[in-house]
Amino acid sequence: MSSFTTHLSPTQGFHPAAISKITFPSSALSSCSLHLHFALPPLLFVDPHELTERSLSYLYNHWGSRDLEKPVHALPGNEQDSEVLLTVKLLEHDDDSQQSGFVTSTVELPMHVRYGVPVNRFGEENYAHVHVSWPSVFLQCSSSSPLANTTGQGPTPPLPYHVLSTLSAVTPSNLIIPIPPRLSHLSSPAQEPGFAHNNISIPLGSRLDLLVVEPGTAFTVLVCFSWLALASLKAALRLAGGRHHHGAEKLHEKKS
Repeated sequence: MSSFTTHLSPTQGFHPAAISKITFPSSALSSCSLHLHFALPPLLFVDPHELTERSLSYLYNHWGSRDLEKPVHALPGNEQDSEVLLTVKLLEHDDDSQQSGFVTSTVELPMHVRYGVPVNRFGEENYAHVHVSWPSVFLQCSSSSPLANTTGQGPTPPLPYHVLSTLSAVTPSNLIIPIPPRLSHLSSPAQEPGFAHNNISIPLGSRLDLLVVEPGTAFTVLVCFSWLALASLKAALRLAGGRHHHGAEKLHEKKS
């Protein structure tokens, strides 16, 4: 039976990856395309340049902010959330997979974390715990596909209009076959899209650190500036002394 799982690795830090393992009928290899639609919370984003480097594995469409440096509280209201649609390049699998009637494809989406809103506390509580929904995974098949009459695959994922428009532009077919998530504590795939999610812990800055960071930064900058000024002064005096000595030697030669 078709299903998929998704997990985050690592589950802490600033550079997690969503790793999805998808099982689907081998007959889809020749008549369908495989897609994953991610809806990311404001604290997570993808780097389009990084995704371009994975063109051998999948193609992508991205909606949302492309500013990689902005902290989450500086994002405009219409760019808080971002979306990614992956179109996986399906490869022929080995004979054993073909004989079983199903194949498994693993897809990795690298992500990054924006700087969150600083908090007024110290210690281990300086983390934001964020829910990251599993992607909507589905096959888009031609009407002549062997899977065209497939039933019982679960409800169609509620894809936004701009995603459906992109799919129609790439493959003019309206036949979408959803692949349901399989949760580890369930004996069968979950039937409710958006039900499954992962959790990630994201470090936050503390405003209380400013009491040390700001004076320390100012002192460090002042020391570095003073060192550069002193080194420049010594170099200038050395060059000036060298020119004076060279001029005195020439004057002495002329007199002699």
